Amino acid sequence: ASATTPNPAVTSGTVTDTFTSGTATLAKYVRVVSPTPPVGTGTPYIYNLINYYPSGITAKPGETLEYILVATNSGSGPVTASVVTDALPISYVALRLNAYAPTREITYVSDTNVTTTYSAASDADQASYVPATGMLTVYVGTGATNAAGGSIPGNNSHVLVLYQVTVNP
Repeated sequence: ASATTPNPAVTSGTVTDTFTSGTATLAKYVRVVSPTPPVGTGTPYIYNLINYYPSGITAKPGETLEYILVATNSGSGPVTASVVTDALPISYVALRLNAYAPTREITYVSDTNVTTTYSAASDADQASYVPATGMLTVYVGTGATNAAGGSIPGNNSHVLVLYQVTVNP
């Protein structure tokens, strides 16, 4: 998973990048949707009263996992041209089609808590998925389009991207 913006001044680490006026951090959490969710390890991220864990979750073939990507700007200024990407390990999982509604595979929650669902297709909405490579791309932030990321305000504002996968047999 990654967050991008123009002219970054990258700090050490694989998840945190420091930008001209903001600091973007991207964290990835997971839960088992079905059967009964097991408890993972690490401090969970809680969304809609559901625990998502940074590690310790295992699943069997045919089970469904839900990932939540949390992009946070802890700096004082905005992070602009914000794009969240994640590479799904397609040898092991498949993106779950119609996970959130018919033709809706991705859920986006804005920094103002507005929830929108997107299709995985490369179309007019702000998300796309390339099955051959497993690359999921979501343009996030205020003013984002289907081709350019928007702005995430500072002071610990965050956006969320959720998607589900099924573990391959």
